[in-house]
Amino acid sequence: MMNTPSDLLRQPPKFDAMQRHTGPKIPQAPAEPRLAINDIQGNIFPGFNKPTTYFTAFRIDSVAGAKAWLAEVVPFISTAEEVLAFRRLYSARRKRLGGSKPPDLVDTNTNIGFSQEGLRKLAGTSADEFQDEAFRLGLPERAAHMGDSTSPRDWVIGGPGNIPDILLITGGDDEDILRARVAALTEEAEKRGVVKTWEEVGLVRRDLPGHEHFGFDDGVSQPGPRGTLSDIPDDYFTPRYIDSSQGVESLLYGLPGQDLVWPGEFVFGYPSQGPDPLVAGPVKNTGPAWAANGSYLTFNRLRQDVKAFWTFMTKTAAELAAKPGFEEMTADKLAAHLVGRWKSGAPVARTPNTDDSHLGNDQYANNHFFYGSDTKKAALHGMPGYSNGDPYPDAKSDPLGLTCPLAAHIRKVNTRDVSNDQGGTHATYAIRLLRRGMPFGLPLKDPFGHDPEHGNRGLMWVSYQTSIVNQFEFLRANWMGDSKPPRMPGGDDMIVGLNGRPGEERERTCTIFGSGLQTAAPSTKQQWIFQTGGGYFFSPSITAIREVLAAG
Repeated sequence: MMNTPSDLLRQPPKFDAMQRHTGPKIPQAPAEPRLAINDIQGNIFPGFNKPTTYFTAFRIDSVAGAKAWLAEVVPFISTAEEVLAFRRLYSARRKRLGGSKPPDLVDTNTNIGFSQEGLRKLAGTSADEFQDEAFRLGLPERAAHMGDSTSPRDWVIGGPGNIPDILLITGGDDEDILRARVAALTEEAEKRGVVKTWEEVGLVRRDLPGHEHFGFDDGVSQPGPRGTLSDIPDDYFTPRYIDSSQGVESLLYGLPGQDLVWPGEFVFGYPSQGPDPLVAGPVKNTGPAWAANGSYLTFNRLRQDVKAFWTFMTKTAAELAAKPGFEEMTADKLAAHLVGRWKSGAPVARTPNTDDSHLGNDQYANNHFFYGSDTKKAALHGMPGYSNGDPYPDAKSDPLGLTCPLAAHIRKVNTRDVSNDQGGTHATYAIRLLRRGMPFGLPLKDPFGHDPEHGNRGLMWVSYQTSIVNQFEFLRANWMGDSKPPRMPGGDDMIVGLNGRPGEERERTCTIFGSGLQTAAPSTKQQWIFQTGGGYFFSPSITAIREVLAAG
């Protein structure tokens, strides 16, 4: 007997998160807030991390129908607790199988976000209490401010007259189960006057899992939100791996190089970042009372012109190789220095001349580097194999960008231990955000060969933060879109920066160093990342959806 939509929407059983790994005992560690993991949506904390994700947009034609639909959908909105519990179960089963992936253990996760207009329809005037200017105005009104060269009128979703009230994000391990979930949710929505206006599927690259379409490992450097999961001492959401013998480094980082950031930068109702990274700042509350445990969701559909990207890298690398000091320049090396990482994720700061896939795949080492000082080996807690530090070359002090250019993409968005135009060595903490990117379109294996997708590939770029203006837009417009900040002499982010406003000269350039301190300044007016859709949304807590948005 076939399942009906109502069968597929029946309430799943509840379960509690398993007790998690605890960090080392560090007496000086600051007290951290307890996170409401049964109320926060699971793509915020810790992220779905599924091989296939559906992005579905809806328009609310019937408010009463939308409320009824949301009441049915609430049990299927995955919480942080559920996502964490599945991850632990998956990890435990994989260990039992000797490292093999458990073929029969699958999960499907759904999260939801609402535009400002969508919230007005469902929550009335209380939706106007959100103070973030970007959220109130919407992405189309802000696009030119951030240097977008494409017109929102040409976007496939999110442009004028095409702004969704609701964005549903559904990820899963089994594509048949995933499609059934999305189809059931959509059918039930449209019965109640919630109309699907757009849908697209994001797929992890099957040939290079974790990599985006230019070929680089994506999402290596994520901040670690502070906070605890239970009353168990040191039961941290972000595991602490650095041994207490390492002093202040064990207090500032989860994994080596992973900034520990107060959760108010990502979710409302928690302490935000203050001047001292070890002291909780003020609680972040810049919206209605029901915004607690919710987060702003920025969504950008970015098309990537793979052929243009690698054409530039190939041609420019050949030109540089003919110059003194750059004889060993290749397309891959040039691209790596402009990104700040090699394709594998290995940082240029630790391996300037060649890629090292072992380093790129090693989460205990691939983000462990500083710019303002030499990076020393770090002993890790409870990991005997790492008791003497990782086996890779240390990163050396590089404040002037002699190894990793100042305008490399990863230096443009995170200055690490060096000061920037926003303040001292820890000023970056308050600008970090949580990224949840997912490629769309099939990969182009040969950048110069036949393209069956006709260029339709790129990245569904999603981030979570508590200020769109001061986090997402600041990074994109001020640091990635300007040649001067975050540190002079600066240079342009040649990978994703747009450098300029409509009508202005859009040439991007970056200074790189060769042997013997020889310098070169590759430049281009060509663009290879294009905004083709998106929007600003708010992802509420489970409580807010049930008691405010779905309430009659």
